[in-house]
Amino acid sequence: MKKRFLFFSAIIIIMICLSQFATDYNSVQFNNIDDENIKTTNSTNENSFRAAPRFHSSSLKENHTESSFILYRFRGKILKDSKWGAIANFQRALSEQLRRCGKEGLKVDGIFGEITQQKLMEILSCPGFEDFTNHPLLGTVHSELWKKIILDSPIPNVHERAFALLLSHEGTDYDRVEWNYGTDDDRSALTWGPYGATVGWGNEVRGILKMIHDHNPELLRNIFSTDFRIIEKLIDSQPEEGYQILKVVFENNETRQSWKKKLQNLGKTEECRKFYDLYAFQTNKWLRPNFRKLYKLIPDAASNSTEIDYAFFLDIGAHTSVSSDRIEGTISAIKSEEDKLGRSLQNFECRRVIGQFFAQQVNQRWKHDRMGRNVVFYVDGYGDTLSTEELNAWTTRTGRKASSYGLSDERIYYPKFLEE
Repeated sequence: MKKRFLFFSAIIIIMICLSQFATDYNSVQFNNIDDENIKTTNSTNENSFRAAPRFHSSSLKENHTESSFILYRFRGKILKDSKWGAIANFQRALSEQLRRCGKEGLKVDGIFGEITQQKLMEILSCPGFEDFTNHPLLGTVHSELWKKIILDSPIPNVHERAFALLLSHEGTDYDRVEWNYGTDDDRSALTWGPYGATVGWGNEVRGILKMIHDHNPELLRNIFSTDFRIIEKLIDSQPEEGYQILKVVFENNETRQSWKKKLQNLGKTEECRKFYDLYAFQTNKWLRPNFRKLYKLIPDAASNSTEIDYAFFLDIGAHTSVSSDRIEGTISAIKSEEDKLGRSLQNFECRRVIGQFFAQQVNQRWKHDRMGRNVVFYVDGYGDTLSTEELNAWTTRTGRKASSYGLSDERIYYPKFLEE
């Protein structure tokens, strides 16, 4: 009996030990798993962290820790967001925290430059920020620091950061309006806002104003007052008639200035900005069709496209013609490069081929400019191994990197507005 008892006791002890070993082993495996195999979501439910086995970015380690990742990094080039964007929200909260600590605040303008960087470092000497002085991502706005400074606001999602990158190149906020009659861009008549809504071409201005009019005509009536009749005429006419309708406004200096100022004031309202974005991304009359075409360039895009892919497609889709012929030509260029290398392209390599092809398609007057902007979206992958022409175009035009906006090829991202 005693031997039997000892036998069963030993069996139980062995089972307990094996169970504990399995628990410890699984824990170790999870804690040491490669970053590219992590599958989780952040607090915004917008950025999914999943494996993309074909693709890898060497810049992840310096942009990511187990508990935090970079949102914005100042590298000597200003990061310019909307006056109503995420960077402005951060500046506002940072300024309040600094004043609470007895320090001078900063201007809230959505421009992350030397002053904002200086204030970012100053806040670390305030009570409650001691744990951030030796943080691996010190000197950046990372997700942990964001949550500490802005208690009631989610971290900026992929689109918000990609938008700031686009605006850093364009500088066209929602209250920016330009007349184009008599210029090289005469057929557009007028351009407005971050995605370049026009009155000529697709007459996106008409579409935006119509959406606002359908939901809140009084907003337009109050802002445009006596010019409200022009708004109604623009909305009631065919899109292609917009050029001639506003040309009458443009030819009179007084009405030209007045109409521009009123449209600028409209862009300053939250309601207008909401409908501006809705028309761009939730209808099939502006940017969404461009995105659908561009995502055809990535095999199984919903599973393989990344944050930087989205930012790249936003930049191209908003300011370059995306025709079916160009997409077919780009697909052929990608296949040719893959045949030459004997393997599938990684994301940043694919973006380079896309960028080079599109740079050849635009008006050659703008080729250097387009090439410089394109490099922004793959320089993190190539570094200084790019061609002299690419590096010169990049440094002359922008010198920025997608990673400075917290965008990464290590995180899978596919826009929700394409899933509908």
